Amino acid sequence: MANSDSDRHSEAADDPVVAGTPQQIAATEAENALRQFDRLERLVSEAVEDSSEQPFRLRPSHLTELNRLAITGLHPRAGAFRTVPITIQGSGHTPPPHEEVLFHVEEMCDYVNDRGGKSSVHLGAYVMWRLNWIHPFYDGNGRTTRAASYLVMCAGLGYPLPGTTTIPEIISRNKQPYYDALEQADVAWRDGRIDLSEMEGILEEALASQLASVIDDAQRSKHGRKSPRQPGGIVANDRLASAASSTRRTSSAGALSEWKRPATVLAIIFALIAALWTLHINWDHPRVKYAREFISSSGPSSDKAPLPEDAEVGE
Repeated sequence: MANSDSDRHSEAADDPVVAGTPQQIAATEAENALRQFDRLERLVSEAVEDSSEQPFRLRPSHLTELNRLAITGLHPRAGAFRTVPITIQGSGHTPPPHEEVLFHVEEMCDYVNDRGGKSSVHLGAYVMWRLNWIHPFYDGNGRTTRAASYLVMCAGLGYPLPGTTTIPEIISRNKQPYYDALEQADVAWRDGRIDLSEMEGILEEALASQLASVIDDAQRSKHGRKSPRQPGGIVANDRLASAASSTRRTSSAGALSEWKRPATVLAIIFALIAALWTLHINWDHPRVKYAREFISSSGPSSDKAPLPEDAEVGE
């Protein structure tokens, strides 16, 4: 099974072994992420454009399409609701039986579509939690969930969110708070309550970060630099070029900061001590004496004895 979420991942009862090297699997996941987010942006645009005629309605077909794009080439049942049990490693939650998957998915869509005065952040948080709770797919549930939550939020707000660092990416960079929020919502649900306060807080912070990236983009544009655009919104070649540029900058920064590493500092100190000790024990050696005289004057005078050709230091 291919999965990007190494510390919390699902295992279906009949998960196949994914063919290919880890590098090939990672490359497929990256390509799929770009395709999924491109489609997500189009879904957001369509939802916003159609909102004047009728409100956006989340449908199971949105979810299956986003999942298909996320795990094509990684699982033979990409885009299909699971028909087997599934477990979530690293979580105390057990997803419902596969026979109930479609019922719970439709119930979740109804909750979103009815709205009932609920905020876009709340609805996005609900999808983020509930779809993870259902875990309706064989693989890629997390990637599908984050994309679907983003779609619901943008559609509810009525416009595509600006900024190149998107909410799904921000959450993916630091997943532990997201996992903790899922567990908190699961505990509340077992008590018969819907409590998404932690997840709403995470989405609010991620939303603020995405909007703040607009300012960063403006600064880069002002200085003639391209934005390091993340999945979605620009062509793949530009994304790959940006990634390559980022890699080069990271390598340069690593080289410049190499001297700050403890091992490097210790090596420099020992080298200086060794050099000073060598100089000390050879202080009166002809070659060292010649160098001292050279440094203390404007250069070797004509009346100074020539440097012995066979002089050796540190015998």
